[in-house]
Amino acid sequence: MPHWRGSLEGASGMEGNVKLKDIAKALGVSVVTVSNALSGKKGVSDQVRREAVEKARELGYDLNKSEKRKSDSAKIGVDGLIIIGRMEEAYMEKVIAAAGVPVVLLDYHNDRFPCLAVMSNNYLGMYRATRYLLERGHREIAFVGSVKATDNIMDRYYGYCKGLREYGIPIRRDWVIEDRDLESGVVSVALPEHMPTAFVCNCDNTAGVLYDRLAETGLRVPEDVSVTGYDDYLFNHVFSSSLTTYHVDMEEMARLAVKLLLRQVRKKEGGRGVRYVDGFMVERGSVKNMEEA
Repeated sequence: MPHWRGSLEGASGMEGNVKLKDIAKALGVSVVTVSNALSGKKGVSDQVRREAVEKARELGYDLNKSEKRKSDSAKIGVDGLIIIGRMEEAYMEKVIAAAGVPVVLLDYHNDRFPCLAVMSNNYLGMYRATRYLLERGHREIAFVGSVKATDNIMDRYYGYCKGLREYGIPIRRDWVIEDRDLESGVVSVALPEHMPTAFVCNCDNTAGVLYDRLAETGLRVPEDVSVTGYDDYLFNHVFSSSLTTYHVDMEEMARLAVKLLLRQVRKKEGGRGVRYVDGFMVERGSVKNMEEA
């Protein structure tokens, strides 16, 4: 006889009050295992599932509770949807069509979709980052980012171009540096043959990769070359505490996305267009002031 067979003898008095933990104790397994077994979820063997059902019946557990929980878990009432980031267009199209509710896109937009979108003002943000370098005496500034990879990077590239044009500085093709493989998405940076005095990176992750590449060649930041990023989010990297970057106000973007979605839900109508959220430069220690050198 299994060791748990008699562990809850006299359980008849518990009928109607049997809980999952009682079944779990009798079987010598976790409550989660019993819950998954009775609700038909994956990750539980057929044998354990059968034993859980048998023991539940033996103890007088109301299996209708599990059926109701299973049924309820399969039905989620959705009044609106926020989609974060870029996905495959075909997939996005299917999701938006199937949802049948107002949709707001966050940190991505596409004129094909009948949705409102909330975006960082990428063009203006990179313009400000470039101006930050120009105002500190830099005239040889490279842009690091694969321009054709995403609309965000392309907008940031044009902000960089605007900054240079205002100072009458031509765009050098050898200083528009790829930062990722368009097929695999792997990020890597090759340094140009003729080094600029500063690099403006399309994102902080790329700035971290660039920092590592510069360190490998013995170049110091900011003593030998200056670097700025974009996003104000460089996770678990030695460069994060000293990287001067453009802060993307994701909290404000999220608040605005929710506000726009709730407004559409209440009015039971959709919308189109893009709402841009500005950020600001965060000064740390990765930019050298050339005018003080």
